[in-house]
Amino acid sequence: MIFTIAEYFTAFFEALMFYLFLDTFCGKRKNIINIAYYLTIVLLTLFIIVVNHVFSYTILNVIFIVVSVFLTSFMFKGSIPTRAIISIIAFLIASSMEVVILFIITSVYRVSATVAIENPSLRLLGIILSKMLGFTLINIICMIAKRKKIRLGKSYWVMFLLVFINSTLAVFLLYKLAYESSITHMNYLLMICSFGLFLSAFFSFYMCERMAKQNEIINKQQQYEQQLQSQSKHLDDILVNQEELRKFRHDISNHLTTINGFFEATNNEDGKKYISSISELLVDNTERIKTGNTAFDAIINTKKALAESKGIEFCTNIKIPTKLNIDATDICIIFGNALDNAIEACERYSGASKKISLDFIYENNSVLCKIINSAQENNGSNLKTHKKDKLNHGIGLENIKTAVSKYDGSLHKEYKDGLFILKFVMFV
Repeated sequence: MIFTIAEYFTAFFEALMFYLFLDTFCGKRKNIINIAYYLTIVLLTLFIIVVNHVFSYTILNVIFIVVSVFLTSFMFKGSIPTRAIISIIAFLIASSMEVVILFIITSVYRVSATVAIENPSLRLLGIILSKMLGFTLINIICMIAKRKKIRLGKSYWVMFLLVFINSTLAVFLLYKLAYESSITHMNYLLMICSFGLFLSAFFSFYMCERMAKQNEIINKQQQYEQQLQSQSKHLDDILVNQEELRKFRHDISNHLTTINGFFEATNNEDGKKYISSISELLVDNTERIKTGNTAFDAIINTKKALAESKGIEFCTNIKIPTKLNIDATDICIIFGNALDNAIEACERYSGASKKISLDFIYENNSVLCKIINSAQENNGSNLKTHKKDKLNHGIGLENIKTAVSKYDGSLHKEYKDGLFILKFVMFV
C-alpha cells in the first residue's frame, strides 16, 4: 500500500516535470486557458500511474510514457519534431536519475541492486530521491534557459542549492536510520515527511521564480516611465520649435509687405539687402548629427540642442553603421538617461567650462561608448538624484545597466579630475 501511495505522488511530480520542460522550451499556446494545462497535468499523472501498473518496468512502459508526454505537448507551441525531441529528453532525464540514485544507494549502503529494490526503506528512499534529483535538474535547466527573460541573482542559486542539499540530506538520514533500525512501520511517516520536504522545496523555487518575474515587470515599467519622460522632453523641444515657427509665420506677412514696398519704389538694392537679412533667420546654423539611425539621431540631436541652450559645450565622435542591431527603445533608454544625467551634472557644476563629450564607435560586432561630462566631485559608487521627486527619479542608471545587459554588455563609471566618465560596451 505504501508503495502505491508513493508511486501516485511520484507520478504527479513526473507529470509536473514534463510540463515545466515543455513550458520552458515550447511555451504555452495563448488561445488555451490555464485550467486546461492544469487538467493536462492531472490526466498525464493518471496515465503514468496506469502505465506503470500495467507494464511495470518494461520497454512498453517507456514507449507509452514517451508517447503520452508527446501527446501532451500538443498543448504547447513548436513544431512536431521539436516537441518530440523535448518529450524524449525530459523522459531520459527523469529515468536517468532513477539509475543514478540506485547506484548511490547501492554504493553507500553496500548492498546489491536487488536488495535496494526489495528493502522497503531503501526502495522508498530511491523513489523519493530520484524524483527530487530529477525535478531539481530539470528546474536548473529551465532556469538557465529562462535567464534572458528572468534575471536570477546569486542569492537565488545559493538558496536553490541549500534547499535541495538540506532536503536531500534530511531524507537520506531519515531512511538510513529506518534501515539500520529495521523499523518498517515508520515508513508511512517517513514518506509523508519526505514529500513534505519535496513540496516545500518546489514551492520555494516557484515563489522565487514568481518574485523574479515580478521584478522584471517592475523594471520594465520603470524603463517605460523613463522612456515616456524622455519623449516628453523631446515633445517640449518640438513645441519650442513650433512656437518659433508660429512667430515667424506671424511676422512673414509684414516682411512681404516691406519687400513689396521696396520693389514698388524701384529700390532694388535696399530690397535685396532686406531679403538677405531675413534669409539669415531661416538658416539653421546648428550642426546636426546624421548617422542614418533614426532613433539615435533624434535623441542625440534633442539632447545636444538642450545642452547647448544651457551653455554646455557638446562634442561628439560617432562612427556607427546606419543599421545598428540595437532596439530603438533601448537606444532611447540608454542615451536619454545618460545624457539627461550629464546635463543635470553640468548644471550643478560650479566650474567655468561645462562640457559633454560623447564617443560612440562600432567595431567588430560590438559598440563602444564613452560619455564624459563636467561634474562636482563624486566617488561614482553612490550616485543619487538631486531632483525633488526621489520616487520617480534616480533609477536612470539602473535602467541603463538593464538595457546594456540585454546585449551581454558591461557598464563602468568613474570620477576623475572634475569629470564623470560613463563607459559601456555592447555586443550586437
